[in-house]
Amino acid sequence: EASNAWNLLGRAEMAQDQWQRAELAFEHAIELDPTQAILHNNLGLLYVKMKSAEEAGEALETAVELFDGAAPHFVFNNLGLAHEMADNPQEARQAFAEALLIKPFYARAKLNLQRVEEKIAQRDAKAPRTASLVAPEDPEATPYIETPIDAVVAIEEEETPAEAAIE
Repeated sequence: EASNAWNLLGRAEMAQDQWQRAELAFEHAIELDPTQAILHNNLGLLYVKMKSAEEAGEALETAVELFDGAAPHFVFNNLGLAHEMADNPQEARQAFAEALLIKPFYARAKLNLQRVEEKIAQRDAKAPRTASLVAPEDPEATPYIETPIDAVVAIEEEETPAEAAIE
């Protein structure tokens, strides 16, 4: 089939780092058979290599839709790379995790997931932890601090008898 020939040409051009030629070949293949999910995956992967995050995400989301619930593990890994490049770490994490659900020992997805989780943890550690006092309905109640991560921590105003006994 003609679309498969254009797909093979696109893959060969991509392997030779001929981005524009590969893009033209994949686009022509898609024009010939827009319902073939692997063509959209390959175009999305090319866009990942070209560092075109938005285009990569669009092509790979289309690939996932066209696979109709049966997308292979590598499509989700590629989608995770696109989301990571677009600075959407939560979506990237979800895509890498999906790849691992399909193929639990997929090393690339494991490494990618680990990298994204480290980035998320670093971001969380750098995020300012601003606190605001929340007025309790009962003025005699202990005031609480509300943080961005929805943790509620009581502020102790007085030492309890047990704490006084320890000192």
